[in-house]
Amino acid sequence: MVDRGALESRARRIDAELEVLEHARTGGREPYLRNRSLQREVERALEVSIQACIDIGAHLVAVWGLGVPEDYADVFERLSREDELDRGLAERMKEAAGQRNMLVHVYLDIDHMKIWDKLGEVDDLRAFARWALEEAGR
Repeated sequence: MVDRGALESRARRIDAELEVLEHARTGGREPYLRNRSLQREVERALEVSIQACIDIGAHLVAVWGLGVPEDYADVFERLSREDELDRGLAERMKEAAGQRNMLVHVYLDIDHMKIWDKLGEVDDLRAFARWALEEAGR
């Protein structure tokens, strides 16, 4: 059974973290690239929002009996196999899972220009969370 409360709390957290990312983006690229504190804030907000999407997806994979994902990217692959999740969004979410892994495991070599470029793609995280909440009632 879908734990709607768990999904909703993660969706709210995604929205809150995306506000941080949108605020940073509104401030402009050069201020972001010069401000180490802002970079850290953005890194964490991006990591947490992606992880919340992964958690939501993994919950749905388990509840819907879609097997055991091999890794975080496979969560979104499994959701798209039965035409549950749009293939394009699934591919972008798989890339986001890779971004999360980079933030967590390759933290010494983060390219802040690449992070800046990814801030233009965060709407996919919100889109995934909304899709999940809509599908959770099926």
